[in-house]
Amino acid sequence: MAAKETFIVESEIEYNKPASLPVIVLPTSFKGKHINLYGDSFADAPPVNHVLMRTWVYLLAQLLEVEIYGYGISGAAESTIKHVYEQTLNKERDYTIIFHTLPDRPDTFFNLPALDKKDYQHWESLIENQPTLHLYWSEQAHYKFKNAESLTTDYWVHDIDKEIVNNHMSHKHNIQFAIDVYKILKEKNELVNG
Repeated sequence: MAAKETFIVESEIEYNKPASLPVIVLPTSFKGKHINLYGDSFADAPPVNHVLMRTWVYLLAQLLEVEIYGYGISGAAESTIKHVYEQTLNKERDYTIIFHTLPDRPDTFFNLPALDKKDYQHWESLIENQPTLHLYWSEQAHYKFKNAESLTTDYWVHDIDKEIVNNHMSHKHNIQFAIDVYKILKEKNELVNG
């Protein structure tokens, strides 16, 4: 089965890196729905097909048969991720996935301060009526979002000495992580069921 081309639309987010956001990941079969994905390098979708096709983001798009609009920025802080989310708040989507980073990572893209509890509560109020999945790659103490699904992964820890393909995971773990996310969405959301 040949992969459809990924493409980049005119950049919606201006930041200090030579990349455009979003990167849109297209499924080979399309149900007419899309997910907005935010995060750091764990959510970064490279616009090069031979690399992209080995990421959990691409694999999830294929499993769900949805477009994924990737707003992942390698090295992003929590404040970066929230800022990009706010910039795209009015963009239509059927689902949101937010891949959180280290809570104390400094923002180097927009010169934003670190998030405090009030910032997280504001963020939570913004996603209150949107189906959202929060993903975590760190066991550090994060703000606990209410009324949303969450998943923590440590696959990347097991891949330290192995071939790392993308998103800090081997191809095997990119596949497994896509399946893990798919299972949560299949249980909880009309993206899969409808």
